[in-house]
Amino acid sequence: ELHSSARSTRRDDDEAAMTVQVRGCQIAIINWSTMWSQPQLKGKLLDPLNGTSLQVSSDGIHAQLTFPDETTAGRAYRICRMAGEQAMQPSHVPDREEGNNNGPAGGQGQ
Repeated sequence: ELHSSARSTRRDDDEAAMTVQVRGCQIAIINWSTMWSQPQLKGKLLDPLNGTSLQVSSDGIHAQLTFPDETTAGRAYRICRMAGEQAMQPSHVPDREEGNNNGPAGGQGQ
């Protein structure tokens, strides 16, 4: 059984961390709505990996996805884990990147 938990450094409430577990042909995602909408779960995980069922709780906490085999469930687990790791990375700050291409403070020319 694989288990992964992603905690965003920007959140004070650890309870909102997304947790993923794989059990055979199924993955269970706790706090799935902190990362995805239900259409995203279907469109990014279930459909591309030929999943057979998706069950989500109305409170946005529990989701269970079923796949044709354990290998595919493992792939879905890794996708969830990578998404959680990316969410933990410091996001780029647009205002620091503005002006880098054609900004007046480029220091070019002298």
